[in-house]
This record gives sequence, structure tokens and C-alpha cells, in this order.
Amino acid sequence: GLIFTGGERVDTCALRLVGTKGVAELHGQEPPVRAWFKGQRDFKPVRIADRHLHGGPLVQRAIASAIHALRRGGQSELCAENALKATEIIFAGYESSRRRGRVDLPLKIKDNPLEAMIQSGDIVPGRPPKSSALPKTKLARKTPKN
Repeated sequence: GLIFTGGERVDTCALRLVGTKGVAELHGQEPPVRAWFKGQRDFKPVRIADRHLHGGPLVQRAIASAIHALRRGGQSELCAENALKATEIIFAGYESSRRRGRVDLPLKIKDNPLEAMIQSGDIVPGRPPKSSALPKTKLARKTPKN
């Protein structure tokens, strides 16, 4: 997957997942979720049951999941294992930025890549990166024009 943050990119696509059968995108605009599959000409909106991706009903569902796990056994959506996986994905994003390329999971690093980039001066908190420091890359897989 690719995560775009900062600058103008966040207006176009916040999260892009490229798989063997197609591409899914999560946007900060309408439609919030869209997908493209092999054989399709263009992206199509994906219907989602809950239009609110954060807060409100999702918080209530998370609490209900935790209560259900406590009463009946099993695992809550908010279990430590899922939190650890989410944290690894965040660190993978930082490591990808440090390497300026792809990283594979599970991560095999011993340090905090964000902290290391700040200490080396590659990232200055509160200041956007220089555009010349950003890698010039293209997606390997051809996808329809946005």
C-alpha cells in the first residue's frame, strides 16, 4: 500500500492499496472509498455501511466488541495484538520514508526510524521537506487515470 500525506497529495488519495486483482483507495473527499479491478475501465465508488470512518458509531462498536470479548471470551477488535500490528504499520511507514522505498513486514529494525531521521536532520519538525529531497517514483502497476 501507499500512504500519501502532506502537501497537495492528501486531497487526491490518502491511502492506496495495490493488490493482485486491483486497487482500493481511501480518500478525504467524495467518494471516500473507491476501487478498480482488472478488466474495469475506471475506479468505481464502494458503498460503505457507516459513512463515519471515525468517532460516533465506531467508538460504540469498539466498546461493544470489548464487552462481548470479556463476557463470552474471544478477542476484541481493540486487543493488544491488533494494536501491535497497527503500530508496526506506522513504523513501516517511517522506515519506508527513511529508505525511500518499499519495506516488507514483519519489520526487522531495532531503532525508531522517525527519531533517527529527526536526529540526522533528514526531517525537521514543523518544516515541510524540500521537494528535491522527495523521491521521484512511479507506480509499477498501471492503473486507470484518477
